[in-house]
Amino acid sequence: MNTRSFRGEGKFLLLGLALAAVFWMDLFWWRAGNFWFSIALAAAFLTFFALWRIPGLLRPTQHWARTLALAVASAGLLYGFFWLGDRATAFLPFQKGEVAAIYQNKEGTSPATIALLMIFVVGPGEEIFWRGYVQQTFEKCCGGLWGWLLAAFFYTAVHFASANLMLVGAAATAGLFLGWLYWRYKNLWANILSHVLWDVTIFLLLPIR
Repeated sequence: MNTRSFRGEGKFLLLGLALAAVFWMDLFWWRAGNFWFSIALAAAFLTFFALWRIPGLLRPTQHWARTLALAVASAGLLYGFFWLGDRATAFLPFQKGEVAAIYQNKEGTSPATIALLMIFVVGPGEEIFWRGYVQQTFEKCCGGLWGWLLAAFFYTAVHFASANLMLVGAAATAGLFLGWLYWRYKNLWANILSHVLWDVTIFLLLPIR
């Protein structure tokens, strides 16, 4: 993507980022509805936005075994980073309360509903939008390194709406890791499966707290 074509796509990229910011402010500031249904709605809308801008994002891969192996390994590694991060930040006076606040979002919604939304809407939607569209667009303009860093920056930035430093740190960690995964392998399906596996594990199967 040359500079001229990026200028044309740039206004749509800014629109997408602005929409994501509004959705995340609704999640954490306005709280217009159930957290999980709200984040699923946001993810679904951003998915359609990304597929509108890049219609071929979800092309099937020809290497499903390799994709699944990469997804499982990367999800396990990301969970390990979070487990270590939890231990490393245990001395912070606000850590316990802020981590507990993250998990409080599960209250009032059945684990089965949360799992279904994570697997089929939230995890895929975040990867399709943030890595498949945002990072790819930045990479075509600014190169792989800056595309990765800029996408991770904006992914982290929208989480400041939570006013939860532990969640912001978690978003930065996940954004950098999953962004690197996409930069390195350019396999959006691996990213989607990795995100889904990590989400379900850390929120439902093996919570950090």
